[in-house]
Amino acid sequence: MNRAEVAAKNDPSSRLTMAADILAIVVALLQLITLPNQYSDLDIRDGTNILGNVFGGLTINPKAATRPDYAGTYSHTSLRPLASYVVRQKLQQQVKERLHASRADGGTHSRLVVLVGLGGAGKSQLALNYIQTHRKEYDAVFWVDVRQRESLERDYIQIYRLLSGNEQSATSLRVDMDQVTTAVKTWFERREGRWLFVYDNADSLDDESDPYFVDLQRYLPDAPGIEVVITTRSQTATGMTELEAIEVGKLAPVEAVEMFMRCAKLSDAAGAGREETALIVAELDYLALAVTLAGTYVAATPRIRANLAEYLPEYRRRRKVLLGRKAKQQIHAYGESVLSTWETSCATIAKQCPVAVRLLSFFAFLDPADIFLEMFRHMADPSTVGSAYAEEDWERFLSPEGPLEEVFDEALKAFSTYSLIQWKEEQAGYSMHKLVHAWGFDRLEVEEQARYSRGNLAFLKSITQVGQLDPVKKSWITPHISSSVARLREWHWGSRSRSGAAVPGKYESAETMNRRALEGCEKVLGKEHPDTLASVSNLALVLQYQGKYEAAETMNRRALEGCEKVLGKDHPDTLTSMSNLALVLQYQGKYEAAETMNRRALEGCEKVLGKEHSDTLTSVYCLAYLLHQKADFAAAVPLYERACLGYVVKLGPSHPTTVQCVSHMSSLKSLMSSGKSSNE
Repeated sequence: MNRAEVAAKNDPSSRLTMAADILAIVVALLQLITLPNQYSDLDIRDGTNILGNVFGGLTINPKAATRPDYAGTYSHTSLRPLASYVVRQKLQQQVKERLHASRADGGTHSRLVVLVGLGGAGKSQLALNYIQTHRKEYDAVFWVDVRQRESLERDYIQIYRLLSGNEQSATSLRVDMDQVTTAVKTWFERREGRWLFVYDNADSLDDESDPYFVDLQRYLPDAPGIEVVITTRSQTATGMTELEAIEVGKLAPVEAVEMFMRCAKLSDAAGAGREETALIVAELDYLALAVTLAGTYVAATPRIRANLAEYLPEYRRRRKVLLGRKAKQQIHAYGESVLSTWETSCATIAKQCPVAVRLLSFFAFLDPADIFLEMFRHMADPSTVGSAYAEEDWERFLSPEGPLEEVFDEALKAFSTYSLIQWKEEQAGYSMHKLVHAWGFDRLEVEEQARYSRGNLAFLKSITQVGQLDPVKKSWITPHISSSVARLREWHWGSRSRSGAAVPGKYESAETMNRRALEGCEKVLGKEHPDTLASVSNLALVLQYQGKYEAAETMNRRALEGCEKVLGKDHPDTLTSMSNLALVLQYQGKYEAAETMNRRALEGCEKVLGKEHSDTLTSVYCLAYLLHQKADFAAAVPLYERACLGYVVKLGPSHPTTVQCVSHMSSLKSLMSSGKSSNE
């Protein structure tokens, strides 16, 4: 019993073959682009020159640009709030008071304000409106995208180049991220002035195993002239400042009505229209994003604009369908209103342009902040047709009815009409709200996620091979690769929850593909890189399924030793490696060694994750099952009971894992009642 087997008895050979094929594509991508990571320097080519102006051309303070020590203002995206934005006076005043009052108090440190709330509540728009209102009070403003580590590092490198005056173009500049971060922070310590940093979408601050995790504290500058605004869904950020966090929640009813009417392009006159709008925004629970999407849907639907009373019945019909759906990991906390709004828009788009819905899910595998159109300048290379998977001909995959190029613009127009994506003039591309991004992935079935993942990775591989991107834009591909690989991981874990029978004859193929992927990772990333160690674990699993236990043990020991060295003994991946090694030892009848390893894994999980964490419960279950096999029944029973009780609370009594655990415990107790015991 290992973690995969506890979760489900799925088809390991076919899943591993698929995973190895996709990993081979990832390795090919890595050979084309050097991904920034914590273990190596970052290769940057042809940086963007932005001096004295925001990326979109908006000068924050014209007078400051004439100062001899002025180093410019930076943003990778537009610094203008949406045209439909309604000023939230109370929150806006709170931001001003927090920053300005703390500045008046003096001090030697930065002043930091946290805007915290659910996704779609309007935190970023609140920060943008503050900039729009107070831009002349700052020497410069720096907008940093903290959606993932790659985007944060991209922005810091550009800020570093502005501050250092290093405007190299057409030359290669190797920079170490530690040096870049230190240089940016040090620059402000030596100068007087007033600067504003906005760290947007700083949501992944809690779990170091999260692919999007960012250690934000490491990047924050600390100087008297610095003011910082952080937008986040994570309560962790509130502990970074002595100032009280600003909760950005629901819109006030009057604000929601005004926002809806602006988005719906309805007249401002009072009457039945405004009364019906009040009912609609109340149904949407006053969530800013839901109100915006609903309003743009009405604006794009003439029959509903003519009779606003038709909207709620249509919305409620779609909601009934959604209520039967299981809540998804990334979006369950935002309620049904947003999902219903998106699904209503999506159903309409599907009738107008079926390709648009497939393209929306395709975008959900890319970095949502910067989907620049130059990536799609050339459609799929015909030479890729006929590859192992049909999805690798990504153009035909998205548009089997005809050439994608002919309907591509129409699909994009359908998206933007319903606010599912937003055009960014400064980037010459689109962005997606992160909840739309999550929804586009989560609405797919597991099998569809695998197909889209293959197609997306093949797309990224093709655009880096054909040579249509200049070096700067190739560096912009990095966050997209990171996002696509993260989606691959999500699919990988999601596929483990589905059961199925093993398909004979694929083990040898899976072993070959995994060995090939491992060799590629070793060559590109090095033998101790975490992704290489993950490949070692994958190969060990394939060997285990073939009954090659000695070889599997060797691979598992290598993975465990590497994880302990690189990640530390208490890292979740290290603990998983312990569990995997314990299983293969158990299969060989090495029960004492297996028990020792299982107890180490359980002890580590309890220490790092807590006694009630689902991974800890799995470790308890694994140890109980091992003791059951050893016929140490008296020791196994309390562990089974602990695991069963934990699963009932955590997963529910009808969850497959709970049922399986209860079944094993019942089997053991029946055996004990028959008088067979290890203590006899």
